[in-house]
Amino acid sequence: MSKFNDENEFVNFLTEARDPMDKNCLASRFLYHRRVDPHVYSLFEAFAKEVAAKKKRASAWLIANRMRWEVQIEIFDNEAEYKINNDFISLYARLFMARHPKYNGLFTVKKLERIFGL
Repeated sequence: MSKFNDENEFVNFLTEARDPMDKNCLASRFLYHRRVDPHVYSLFEAFAKEVAAKKKRASAWLIANRMRWEVQIEIFDNEAEYKINNDFISLYARLFMARHPKYNGLFTVKKLERIFGL
């Protein structure tokens, strides 16, 4: 279940959780990636909605790996920009559920030790 009521609340939480002294800060890296590669979330969202139409529960890893399959095998583009870092998968799941409250609970999310409070 997502603890956020909407996308802005989630993004604001991540913005506050950033550690400007840590170049490997997960929150900072995710927010940057989301801004420069919005097409990655768009594909995640499309596949998540497709799964949600058929199942009550799903795996965010299933969505991420389908994205990889579709781009690398179906589209056959080895230079594709649809790269999804494993570190970001649970954050995309949380973002999806925050953005679409009717799908809250589609993904099981665990406590994320690398971002305090998440």
